Amino acid sequence: MTKSCTSVPAPSRRLGRVALGFAFLATVAGLYACAPKITKVDAAYTMPEGTFNPNAQMLIWRDEPTTAYVYDDVVPADPDSTDVLTSTRQFERYTPNVLHGMIFDKTLANDFQLFRRESDGGVRQFVKFTAPRTRQWLTAQLEAFHFVDTSPSGYSPASYVARGVVAGIVNAQSPLTNLATLPTAPVANIDLKAAWWTNRDATRGPVFSSPKIKLKWETVPGAARYLLNVYEFRSDLHSEQERILSGTPAPFYDGQSSDIFFGFVPGNVNYLFLGDSSRTDITIITARPLASGASYFVRLTAFDAAGHMIAMTMGDTNPLVAYTNGYMGIVRNVEGNNTYMLFRYGATTARDTTPPAGGGGGGGGPEAP
Repeated sequence: MTKSCTSVPAPSRRLGRVALGFAFLATVAGLYACAPKITKVDAAYTMPEGTFNPNAQMLIWRDEPTTAYVYDDVVPADPDSTDVLTSTRQFERYTPNVLHGMIFDKTLANDFQLFRRESDGGVRQFVKFTAPRTRQWLTAQLEAFHFVDTSPSGYSPASYVARGVVAGIVNAQSPLTNLATLPTAPVANIDLKAAWWTNRDATRGPVFSSPKIKLKWETVPGAARYLLNVYEFRSDLHSEQERILSGTPAPFYDGQSSDIFFGFVPGNVNYLFLGDSSRTDITIITARPLASGASYFVRLTAFDAAGHMIAMTMGDTNPLVAYTNGYMGIVRNVEGNNTYMLFRYGATTARDTTPPAGGGGGGGGPEAP
């Protein structure tokens, strides 16, 4: 076996597509390019040493672009049906050949070694670096690790497993994740509506001691559970490009954001009030007090029984409708005066509506902070 370290090609910039790198993940990609080059993999080696642990769950998804829409703003000002779509732009972190993986870990592991199935079916550790930790919820003792594979093996379906490192040691008791596979179906849209609820009339609906966010969505066929994330961008997110890239398909945005709520919802649920303490079917990882009327981002992601990401909140296919319903942000004067660009958040926004309205509310979508 010989080892070599090669550089990662910079994300390509092609006609009609703008490739934008998130600094942290770009660094990760550079590290993962330094991978052992193995001339032969033992096909009989189908799983690394260790013990499967259900508290370490992995999922895989393909790097996909997000589309933004450029309009000429016809009087009256701001997005409406009279405006003219002039072009579209695609923003991506890498290319569709790149695969992302995420580990949700609640074991004693400090790090995770990464293995994948090679073309002959054998499994090997494909990088010498461990997966970077991108989120930590101390109260719940849960961590998220996010990695990328810039040169997948070509095995179909792409298959990965990770082994936890505990105090620098790996052995037969080391926690192993599930064997995660790449889903073949494209990620579908979840029609989610989020509205502030401040009702005080018990005859018109539930009454709470403090405002809640009412969530209602169309059930996703085949969903075993949902990941619900309510968040806001951090003050150090100054890049408009990163705001746009936050809307690329992913279980949740683990970049420059702060979680207001993070939890898992059973697949048979499609309606709840965020912050309702009477719910016992919701697995809460973290929950902070809600600031009444705040325009929080709300992302809902559906997983099937195999752990595949099958749907997320992307909004109506009509960009103007999606903007009106709070799924899209806006960049003004992107191609001169009286132009703007709409981009998807990969989430909807909690709307401040007249109680006890139960939908997303009316009005224009929010500008990017």
